[in-house]
Amino acid sequence: MSSPPERHTIVLTGNARLYRDFFTPALHRSFTGVRALLLFLSIFCINVLRVSNAHVGIRSTLSPFHTLQQYLFTRTTLKTFIWYSISAWLFGEIYVWSNAKTADLRWVSEGKTYERPRLNERAIYIRINFAILAILQSCAHLFWDYDRIDLPLTKGMAAIVPRNPENLYRPWNALAGQMHSIIQRAILRSLMVTGIGPPLYWYFVRNIAWAWILPIMKLFHTLPKSSEPPNVLPFHITLVARAFFASFLLVCSWELSNKSMTAFTAMEPLKKHKPLTYDSKDPNGSLLTGLRAKKQFTRVFAFWELASIAQNFPKRRISIFKELDRKAPPTTREHDRKPISPDKNPNERPYSPFRNLDRKPPAPTKDADLKPSSTCSQIFAITIGVLEGIQSRIDEALKKIPSPLDPQAPEAINGDARPLRILGTADEERIRKIKKAKKEKEVKEAKARKDGKFVDPRPNRRAAGSFDEDNPARRRKKDDSLGDEDMYAKPGDPRPLPRILDPLDEKAPVFPAPPKPSTPQRLRRFIAEQAKRDKESLPPIASKPVKGAAVLVFHIVWAAINSIFFEGKKPPPTLEDTNASIFNVVILLLKSPFGWFFRQSFRRRAAIVVLGTPYGDMSVIINSINALTMLCLFSFKEDEFGQVRTEMPKVIPALTETKKKLEKFRDSIPLDTLLSGETSNQPRSSPEIEEILAALTLGLTEILKAVDPYADQFRISPAHLREAKQAVGLPVEEELAW
Repeated sequence: MSSPPERHTIVLTGNARLYRDFFTPALHRSFTGVRALLLFLSIFCINVLRVSNAHVGIRSTLSPFHTLQQYLFTRTTLKTFIWYSISAWLFGEIYVWSNAKTADLRWVSEGKTYERPRLNERAIYIRINFAILAILQSCAHLFWDYDRIDLPLTKGMAAIVPRNPENLYRPWNALAGQMHSIIQRAILRSLMVTGIGPPLYWYFVRNIAWAWILPIMKLFHTLPKSSEPPNVLPFHITLVARAFFASFLLVCSWELSNKSMTAFTAMEPLKKHKPLTYDSKDPNGSLLTGLRAKKQFTRVFAFWELASIAQNFPKRRISIFKELDRKAPPTTREHDRKPISPDKNPNERPYSPFRNLDRKPPAPTKDADLKPSSTCSQIFAITIGVLEGIQSRIDEALKKIPSPLDPQAPEAINGDARPLRILGTADEERIRKIKKAKKEKEVKEAKARKDGKFVDPRPNRRAAGSFDEDNPARRRKKDDSLGDEDMYAKPGDPRPLPRILDPLDEKAPVFPAPPKPSTPQRLRRFIAEQAKRDKESLPPIASKPVKGAAVLVFHIVWAAINSIFFEGKKPPPTLEDTNASIFNVVILLLKSPFGWFFRQSFRRRAAIVVLGTPYGDMSVIINSINALTMLCLFSFKEDEFGQVRTEMPKVIPALTETKKKLEKFRDSIPLDTLLSGETSNQPRSSPEIEEILAALTLGLTEILKAVDPYADQFRISPAHLREAKQAVGLPVEEELAW
């Protein structure tokens, strides 16, 4: 007989865990993907910002102050603050939601059983902390120009030697090298926000935030009627630690997102180790459209792809040499495009009530209007056009540089400064003769009027017919409206037009008396009179607007102090005293660490001219030079139809002229020692100019070595060849070897 089953007795002791303790973590694990998605949205906001504001090259401005003045009130700045604020808000809500209930970060604090619910100030402070962090990161983003994409440049012999496509730029390696700086910046900015957050919140934000949030929370919760914030400080050590940790995580995510965007965007335009346009039905046609693109981003990467094709892809390079029949647009070079007149606003349109009706669509370009041209000739025209664009900008800048013979000329290229022309003896004599002839003419006219023999030479004073005594219909009386002039009319003289109004009294006022000037007008008039009175004592540098205003203010302040405290007995400061008291102090301030914000360095002013505005990109110039060099060198073996042979007489003069003008500009642009804080003995340092000169020298040298034995066959002018050799320092008379 089997024994009965054993019965297990379980004694309930009250220590069993509730089911929700198991269910809640499981629910949280199921929502981990949702939190990850929301965190991704927070970082995705920064990616959207970077895509919309991305640019290649430095911002071409004279000084940091001009950068602030130019970009402060722009859509770029507004979008930066908006997207960082949205990202910080999303991250803050996810962080608060992910914390445990013991963290006490909910909007309403329930309190103990005998306490009424109240608005939780800890929740307000943690969100204000994220808002301050968003503002700080936005300022850092704009100051350090996070939107700039720095493309890697191929320099030296590596630019003209074919390389293995497998050995490419690796973005992950670039990110790994920047992790130390990312963590360092995150710690520094988190400490800054943790330090300035409590006093900023307590003295400036607390009452405003409490007054805005409390009415909103009362719509969803039963809260006390009192609208005053509590007297207890919310800055507990645990809350400050949480704020620091959350700020560190958020800044790390922002910095990593920015660095990743920059690193992956700066990759060479290749797809599966082939050019980006490889899959196109017309690869070279797609490349040409990119080279002519108006958008900077598209154009920059098209030139990069062209340089890569010319260096590393023989099959694609040969296809460029073999395409003979391709329709080219009417203009392919930058210098062929007509610039817009500076006096005409390109966006201004005449008003028309039928503006939308009289608008005609542009006529489509027909194939018959396009000139047949080869792909190679179009590429050479575009790349040479880049060099000609540099030459034209340098020519415009050199026109603004004043002559060294003019002592009153400005010392630097500041804005629209023009050279002041000195009048010589011949000019003064010519002006004197013109004034004398004009005065003699006025005397003769007055005498003729007095004798009644004056005839007005203006055609609008002549009548259609002549005065005829025998024609009674045309006879006028003495008392007619023609006045006394008709009395002196003779037969055959031109008849003047009838006068509509009586002659004006010379002594009577023509215009009514102006109203009395207001106080600001009187102040401006006093300043102008003071400036005119002190014109002889002002230094020559006062001819410039900003510096002249500084001297004028100094004189006005000195006159006020002298009249109030010294009763006008103290003599005014001399020229030497003014220079010593104002401009020496200004120079010292600009040379100090506090004056960097207003310095106009030589490098900045040179970059504006050489690289252009609003963004100075050097990659287009370097890649154009490298592409020209490689296409010319490989044409000896791969150009079966001799396409480069017709372009070579244009390439060598373009490279030579660009190099000579760059060197002339570098050596002739004056130094503004006052605004730059630099000394006249300081070397003129511009890395952008030096790198472009190095690429020009290397490319021109290699082309000359290859072309010199066949110069007659290429129809290169001996003068151009000799000038190019002198520019790069090659012997002129000796033959060059390969």
